[in-house]
Amino acid sequence: MIADAGYDRAVVVGHDFGGMISWWMPHLHPERVAGVITLNTPFGYSREDPLEKYLEAYGPRNYVAHFQTPKLQALMERDPARTLRFFFRRDTGAGTTLSRTGRHDAESMSYSHLLADDEATWPGQVLVGDEELDYYAEAFARTGFGGPLGWYRSIPGNWRVQSEVFPDGAIAKLTVPALMIAARRDAICHPDLSDNLLQYVETLERRMLDTGHWTQQEDPAGTNEVLLEWLTRHF
Repeated sequence: MIADAGYDRAVVVGHDFGGMISWWMPHLHPERVAGVITLNTPFGYSREDPLEKYLEAYGPRNYVAHFQTPKLQALMERDPARTLRFFFRRDTGAGTTLSRTGRHDAESMSYSHLLADDEATWPGQVLVGDEELDYYAEAFARTGFGGPLGWYRSIPGNWRVQSEVFPDGAIAKLTVPALMIAARRDAICHPDLSDNLLQYVETLERRMLDTGHWTQQEDPAGTNEVLLEWLTRHF
């Protein structure tokens, strides 16, 4: 994509699973990456099978395990608009569907099971407007949710690639400049999970925004301000 756009290198920006890609791009394609910006996502590396690690840490109801199942995909695809209303929510004082408590614990990490509950019981407020929601709903009605869920189902394969790139578990520090934008109220990608980034990155800046998981949707102006200020200084 970078070459197709007419560039040799680019600053790679990602959120959530896109953040995983942005962290690993400089390792897999160093000639293409000038810098990294990641929203919410800690650097993802484990010497153990990640699915087994999630099972041990959060129990069998954890959302990553749930995302592997055809049953959940069928529920999501039964009514795409309802599914999107479940995920895209902001906290109005009682948490969201991603976490009622704001804690990064087994209860929050099993949030996906709430999708089967009555919509009237879901905490939080729908974050996106009707026009945007309709656009996404129409798209997923055509394609299904297999694509997004495929990122979670490919975790074992991606872990094997990481193990091949760093067979001894020693990860070389990234030398390109990196910006981490953490979200103060994101219980899934909790800010504390990025406290160890300096062991993976030489030139790192970390900023905190007062949002939940959907940082760029909840505070687009604040997100753009941080992005542009950092990009202007480094490039």
